[in-house]
Amino acid sequence: MSEFEFECEIDLTEWEAITQKVLPFCADDERFGSGSLVLRSSDSTRTWWSTDGRVVAKLEVGSAERDFLWTVSPRLLAAWPLAAGGTGSAKICVTDRESSNLISIRGAGGSFTLPWRELRYPGLATLVEEYDQVEGATAVVEAEGFYYFAKLIKTAPGGPFLDEDRTIPPCRLSVGDGSITAEVDWEELGANCHSLNAETTGESTVYCSPVWLYSVIEALEPGEVTVLLPFESSDGVERPIRLQQGALTVYLHAAGFEIPLEHWQVNTVEPVLAECFGSDVLVVDESGDYELSEYGAPVYARVLQGDPTRLCIFATVVEGIEQTPELLAEINDLNKG
Repeated sequence: MSEFEFECEIDLTEWEAITQKVLPFCADDERFGSGSLVLRSSDSTRTWWSTDGRVVAKLEVGSAERDFLWTVSPRLLAAWPLAAGGTGSAKICVTDRESSNLISIRGAGGSFTLPWRELRYPGLATLVEEYDQVEGATAVVEAEGFYYFAKLIKTAPGGPFLDEDRTIPPCRLSVGDGSITAEVDWEELGANCHSLNAETTGESTVYCSPVWLYSVIEALEPGEVTVLLPFESSDGVERPIRLQQGALTVYLHAAGFEIPLEHWQVNTVEPVLAECFGSDVLVVDESGDYELSEYGAPVYARVLQGDPTRLCIFATVVEGIEQTPELLAEINDLNKG
């Protein structure tokens, strides 16, 4: 019987893809969940995730026989060359959590081991499901041309624009009429307008950070990339720009919008859950929920951010029931108490 609760082999191709396409978008502070990557399997598909609040990256890397979700330190991936020892392969291993609770990367060249911690992590899978339902205008461009396009957008003119206290203004990014266009207003020098020919559908305009856009495009490989600019929403909330190239999907938030990572930094809910239900419930699933029950109907807890922060306890009691006005009225009466 293996001493490890979990093992996953990472070959050179996968490691290079993670390092180039996912790792750059981890948050800076590894003490919290957003400072790690997520290795997840759901519906037999294995994926790597990361976010720094401004960008969400998702990379599909293959199949898996069972579902799992692990947070992985960037330092563990940095040790892959040491562990592989020139063989082109190393394994991520997690020991039984009831014993030593360690995560390591191991191979012919050696190993690197860290304590594994059950960290809260943003429910990116649920968030991305919402993002993927957003409609918008699309542009198909060559990644190389898009790279130079983005580099021009973020390059400040000479003069006071290079001072540390001067920020690069947001760019007005548009899709339509056979091109993707960016306009940046440098105040005293006026607006620069850059246009890249593309295969387009629809028309849309969003505002984004030139620096963030450039960082995303740096993660792309040569070849075609599809860019989706969301249509204007009725609720005033800006949906992210979506870039897709093969197995990689990156979501770039509009200027002024970020995932509020502070909600995952200081956790005031978990001590209460541990006191009431025990420490075993402090494992967050891919939707960001805590499962509170071991038997019978699954009961979940979900943190609802706001002022004040609230904790919602819910369960699915029955499924497959036809929705009728009478049923909804009965449920409303129950909710009113």
